[in-house]
Amino acid sequence: MIPRLALRTWLGRFNHEDLLPHMTMTDHVYTGCFLATLNPTLCGRVLEAAAKEHDRLSHPCCKIRDAARNSERGSSPKYDWLRVIQNCAATRVEHKSGRVRWNGRWLAHFQNIKPWCHDELRLSFWTPATVYSFVHSGDKFCSSAGQRTDAFGHSVLLTGPKGETYLDAAVQRIVLKANTIGQVTSYGLGDPIVRSAFADLATFTHKVYSEQECPLHALSRAVRARLLESIARRFDMIRHPDCIVEDADCCAGVNGISLGENQRPYDWKRVSLTGRRATRVECKTAQVAWDCTNHTWRASWHGIKEGTHDELQLTVYSPWALRTFIHDGTTGFARCGVQTSVGGSRIVIHGPIGTPDIENSVDAICQKARMAFGAPIWELR
Repeated sequence: MIPRLALRTWLGRFNHEDLLPHMTMTDHVYTGCFLATLNPTLCGRVLEAAAKEHDRLSHPCCKIRDAARNSERGSSPKYDWLRVIQNCAATRVEHKSGRVRWNGRWLAHFQNIKPWCHDELRLSFWTPATVYSFVHSGDKFCSSAGQRTDAFGHSVLLTGPKGETYLDAAVQRIVLKANTIGQVTSYGLGDPIVRSAFADLATFTHKVYSEQECPLHALSRAVRARLLESIARRFDMIRHPDCIVEDADCCAGVNGISLGENQRPYDWKRVSLTGRRATRVECKTAQVAWDCTNHTWRASWHGIKEGTHDELQLTVYSPWALRTFIHDGTTGFARCGVQTSVGGSRIVIHGPIGTPDIENSVDAICQKARMAFGAPIWELR
């Protein structure tokens, strides 16, 4: 029997106090910020488009062109745009962005930087009100990651002072560090260029969920993921009354430091009262989102590391419903070469191509999931 309850009724039980355990200091600071509601990829595209337009305005004698795809493989380019001066060589520009977030201190972290693929690296970090941008040169504040470097590139880390919890004061120190690399320029999130980029790139998925007044859409991606995991865990307790549901075991990372709850290889364990047999459960969530490249709605679960759990639960989230399926352990894994060993595999289920109607697409996606994994173990709609 699949537990069913109206989605809005269930979520209505989660008041502000229920959300507090799932919210970090970063979540509190960015509450109400429109960029924080976007997934990191889409947020990066919005800021990239804004940086590209600002680059065009600051180089009026140059032509700005999109990076060309690899003609042989059709793969994505290794940089973001070209700045071309007449009768001169083109400059390959790579843009990386990241929000200032709390991790024991306020910091801006830029990852997947591959210096061998571009001529100029432009970095943008943002707060709930402002975007700061500068050109990075040299190797200052730059670090590698051993065998991960070839696949994931270098990273740049700018940190605020220890013990400074006030964001604005920490950002001032981060800006001072950035100024030692290149001149920092800034513009507000209300800047017409940012708003225009947001309107162009974040329209379809964002508009559909906004028009449907989806109760989860106003939450940041991180808070939403933790809330959905909490709901899945509650249903796991309902489905297994003869078991105790406990937090994942503490473990250490490769550096020997104990991992936080959100970094452990699985989310919780289900311990049978008879025999004390433990089942390690990993829960992954996916929003049904529009894939503008393939013109289809899709659900995509990322960062799945095989062998670190005994049961994989896949939750799919749409404007009207939540459904969770138990993965069979083999079907649908997509791997990314050397990146898989570090970042894990992914599972993607597409709706019909060329069908912008999300309702029909959600039905098709869930039907594919049923055929692959069986009926959902719980459902809210």
